[in-house]
Amino acid sequence: MDNINQNQDELSSVLRMNGINITRYQNILNHIKFSNDKGCVKLNFPHKYLFELYKNELKNIIEHIFEGNINYVVNDYVEIQENKIKINNCKTNEYTFENFISGNNNKVILGICKEISNSKQVKYNPVVIYGESSSGKTHIVNAIINQEKNKKKFIKDLFEINQIISSNNLSEIYSNIIRNEIAVIENINEIKNKISSILLEKIIDHYYENQKQIIFTYKGKKIKSSNFSQSLFHRISSGLCLKLRNPDLNVKINFAKRFSQENKINLSSDNIFTISCNCDTMRSIKGMLLRLTTMQDNYCPVTPKQINELFEENWKNTQADFKNILHIVSVATGHSAGDLLGMKRGKNISQARQICMFLCKHKLNWSYPKIGNKFGGRDHSTVIYSVKKIEQLKKFNKEINNMLTYLFLKIDNVSKNDLLK
Repeated sequence: MDNINQNQDELSSVLRMNGINITRYQNILNHIKFSNDKGCVKLNFPHKYLFELYKNELKNIIEHIFEGNINYVVNDYVEIQENKIKINNCKTNEYTFENFISGNNNKVILGICKEISNSKQVKYNPVVIYGESSSGKTHIVNAIINQEKNKKKFIKDLFEINQIISSNNLSEIYSNIIRNEIAVIENINEIKNKISSILLEKIIDHYYENQKQIIFTYKGKKIKSSNFSQSLFHRISSGLCLKLRNPDLNVKINFAKRFSQENKINLSSDNIFTISCNCDTMRSIKGMLLRLTTMQDNYCPVTPKQINELFEENWKNTQADFKNILHIVSVATGHSAGDLLGMKRGKNISQARQICMFLCKHKLNWSYPKIGNKFGGRDHSTVIYSVKKIEQLKKFNKEINNMLTYLFLKIDNVSKNDLLK
């Protein structure tokens, strides 16, 4: 036990020496075993949920300090090398019909989607699943394609396809998609130009004529014809359009119960109810429960006081932290907070905005939809692309890497009074 505490103190000391305020990370650091043998750093995590928290809150900082030379060990047997992380490497495999909690509102849609996945013949084409953020669109379409185990599958967000179109031949992209027996294109509300529209029309025609399944998702309360050309909207509306409704309180409670049981989080019914009432999406419930795993001591029940403290911490700091991030990035990049939140385009302002989104994800642990809503109601796929882009630039662009290091340190160290000026 003395060695473990000594190792934890050593890691904390390294962070302090690099100017990191470790107070907010103490719940994570208390459970990590740290060793550094001649420059070979190893971090051992007692369970994967703590590792997920580490990735969200500390990973970038620690990897910068140790220049990325870190081995990760989870549950004492899963060893993970940097850039070869295997935990949740393919999240789509986690999505099944069995773990989708439909509630009364979505039972009919769940039944239809099961029918689509089990049918040997294509009855509905295209299928469009639409609804607001966090209604379960991504879960349900992945559940469908995961049933099709022996078929070649394509799944990609339209925002990502738009980025590929800008630097690749359209016919090549089209060929890469239609070679698959089932295709899913998410967030077709992100259609940006005539080229994307033509591509989607050609894809729909091919899958319809060849009796292969094409599925789309659309973010919104209803599918707006104004988002599409007349010919594309005609093709979309002639298919099967299914609306997913946001989870009600009973669905959220059932999700929290099951997630707690599966992950051995000892919560009373009252605690589960409190968490479900105060979290607006499944993602926020999952995030809260993951944080609670670090507060358990030998599977003793989590107390209401601990839950209230966690909520109070979130309520007290989240809005201030967002203002802080916005202010710090604004000063560092020379772009006003209004421009960062607005719709101005251009390489410099777009990159500054992407950095801001990246920091909101890694410092506030916000969901992609929540970040998108803060930044002018942008779609979560835009945020995903932005975060991934900055993560890539961080690895290969020294200037961006240095700026991010500065921003992380600035956010951690600046006092609350300075932040709110």
